[in-house]
Amino acid sequence: MMRKNLQQIVTVNRTNILAFILFLFIFNVGILKAEDDYILKLGFWKFTQFNGTIIGEDFYRNQTIILNNDFRLEEETNTILGKLRLNLKSYIWHPNLMQLDVEGEYSPDSRSEKYIVIPDRSESNTSKRINLYASFLNNTPVALNTHYSYSQTLTNRDYTNDIVNNSISYGVNLGLRSFLLPINLGYNVNNWSQTEITAQRVYSDQRKILSMSLSKEIGYSNNSVNANYELAKTHYSGSDTLNSKIFNANLSNSVYFDRDRNNTYNSFIMYNDINGYQRLKQFNANEQLKIQLPERFSLKANYQYSNQTIDTTKMIMHSPSLMLENQLYLSLRSYGFYQMNLMDKSTQKETQQIFGVGFNYKKLIPTGILWMNYEFRGLNESMENQQVAFRAQNEEYTIDDSKPLIINNPFIRPNTLLIRDANLSTNFLENIDYLLIPRGSYTEVKRIPGGRIVNGSKIYIDYYADYQSSYKYLSLTHAMDGRVSIFNNFVELYYRLLFSDYKNVEVQELKALRNINQKFAGVQFNYHSLSFGAEYDYYQTNVLPYESFNIFSRFTDNVTDRLMLSFNARYQYTDYVHDNSLQRTSDFMIMANYTLNSWSSALVNYHYLYQQGSGIDLISNNLRIEMSARVMQIVVTSGYEYYARNFMGEQRNFNSVFIRLERSF
Repeated sequence: MMRKNLQQIVTVNRTNILAFILFLFIFNVGILKAEDDYILKLGFWKFTQFNGTIIGEDFYRNQTIILNNDFRLEEETNTILGKLRLNLKSYIWHPNLMQLDVEGEYSPDSRSEKYIVIPDRSESNTSKRINLYASFLNNTPVALNTHYSYSQTLTNRDYTNDIVNNSISYGVNLGLRSFLLPINLGYNVNNWSQTEITAQRVYSDQRKILSMSLSKEIGYSNNSVNANYELAKTHYSGSDTLNSKIFNANLSNSVYFDRDRNNTYNSFIMYNDINGYQRLKQFNANEQLKIQLPERFSLKANYQYSNQTIDTTKMIMHSPSLMLENQLYLSLRSYGFYQMNLMDKSTQKETQQIFGVGFNYKKLIPTGILWMNYEFRGLNESMENQQVAFRAQNEEYTIDDSKPLIINNPFIRPNTLLIRDANLSTNFLENIDYLLIPRGSYTEVKRIPGGRIVNGSKIYIDYYADYQSSYKYLSLTHAMDGRVSIFNNFVELYYRLLFSDYKNVEVQELKALRNINQKFAGVQFNYHSLSFGAEYDYYQTNVLPYESFNIFSRFTDNVTDRLMLSFNARYQYTDYVHDNSLQRTSDFMIMANYTLNSWSSALVNYHYLYQQGSGIDLISNNLRIEMSARVMQIVVTSGYEYYARNFMGEQRNFNSVFIRLERSF
């Protein structure tokens, strides 16, 4: 089935190729006018820019996969690929009447692929792409523009899942350049579908968006209004189609009380209404006042209000805050702050008082610079809960493979957990897109490579959690970090200390409190373009304690006029104390780019990765050698690629030889 789908994707439509050649022929039958403002003319249609690139590529690939059950799969590919890119800029009659820009790419090829892209490469092959943009009445008070885009790309997600993306978007935008009321109106349609070839899943997203925006500067104030109405429909294999009607609007104002804008008042008001598989109504207001005081003091006063209803759960929050700052010369910035959060939910009331002081210090010392930062923060929190279980909704997190993601509250019920994307329109699936790992009373969320969650993206989590009826405590935290650079940045020493403690605790389950004590220290040596050093991190917590040691080295420089060399090396040893598990990582990358002469160059790129520990066992080698030369107006590139990976006992070996011809016009 997989092979059949791939062959359908890459099958060449001969009629389309002939039509495309005819299109090129027609556009080459013009009259060149070097003395006018166009280079090509077809009657009333005049071209101001006409360029592109023709690419031909031939490569041989073979791959061997050996699974844990000794199943062996050998694949071999011989491919001839052609690609044409065009960029056209033109106008009809007159540039102020109508301008038309066309940018496209087409790749007819002779391909018998059993896999789409090279493994462990972020390679993306565009099969078809066209972007059309037209603007009308450019120098009039009324501006109109339209756009249409279509693309099909073949790519790979996290080196584990081959993906085919198809997208179509079009729309129209109208702008009124009025001095009294400058306004923009728009209507856009975005249709996107994704086929996961390896996993045999399909995901689609369709959106129709009606938008309005206006902005106006009046005296010492800037004002803007934005509103959108959106119809969204999403579907994923094995799930129901989700329909949503989304309306959101916001109003922002900035008022300046002096010419230097040191004293300002800023206001941001937002309303959001979602109707569909989930109902959400939300009203937020954020008001801020900044005042410059004598003796280099400044005061910031802020007030936030939120009224939110998700399904039948309602929450109202009031959050006033004050911050007083002082800038002493250029070296010392000190501050103190106080914030109160009052949250009234359907089944619970929560009060938080946050206060603290801190400073940032920077000082020139003999042959170097000294930085020091310190902050003391107190949190006095209490909650009255009417039920044993409560519901958390739309908690925002950033998921990053290099850092553990621990859900804020303990004792969650895993079967009630829902993870969605930043648009709240895509529901991710457990054991496909993410894993749940118990960490004592808490739960860790781990992204699965190849799933739909992108590394470094924002996600939103809903869940029910079991909790005590009420609690009260005072949390005190000391955070200090610093860095000293001496001998003209030859040596850098840095550290970070973090200590937290609890006072006046009235809570039934002490494991619900996160105790954190961290000691981090590092040293780095810098000599011209070379840096190397070591770091030690002792992170003691009741949730996920660890002890880590890391050594690293980096170099990037033009060694000679012809040779550019770059390498990164890292070895990290981490001991997770809670279960006596160890994890070791070795990562080495080197890249050399050598210019033989003005018309030829060579590139060598090698990457080695070793990871061993609980839940992961990986060794990979990736080598790429490439030669490039310009012969007349044709750029000839040839090369060799080798890739070998052993992941949890599954072996994959890959070889590729290729040659590419490229001609720009």
